[in-house]
Amino acid sequence: MNWGALFFSAEGRVGQKDFWLAAAILLVFSIFIHAAPGLGTLLWFLSFYCWVCLYSKRLHDIGRSGWLQIAPFVLGWLLMTVGLVMGVGSLVGLLFSGLPHFVGGMVLGGMAIGLGLFSLGGVMHLILLLWLGLTPGQAGPNRFGPEPGSRDTLAAV
Repeated sequence: MNWGALFFSAEGRVGQKDFWLAAAILLVFSIFIHAAPGLGTLLWFLSFYCWVCLYSKRLHDIGRSGWLQIAPFVLGWLLMTVGLVMGVGSLVGLLFSGLPHFVGGMVLGGMAIGLGLFSLGGVMHLILLLWLGLTPGQAGPNRFGPEPGSRDTLAAV
């Protein structure tokens, strides 16, 4: 396995076993970068790039474009924005309502809905990870390259 190509190139395909191994490595790496103040931000961008490359390869293996991985980010952003608007809206409603007995219900209700929508963004990423890891790749070569582990792949390396 070419580790550099696995983490730093979006070209080609990656099988399920190598995908799960690389995902585990990136998850552990992501946990440790939070312990490095300052440098952690730079390492986070590196980790993000590696995830994009890994997801692209896995999407290629199942015959899909690597651009498909943008969908959870866009939907997550939309859900987070709606959740933020609902949370802020509940606070604005509280300020202008003049009804102190609605304070708890308005704030907690708006914030709970906002947090729930925000959490759905993270759930979508988990669903994407599981879908990519559990969906078998296409047998034989496809438009993104030869099947991982095939003779054509070994000859190209």
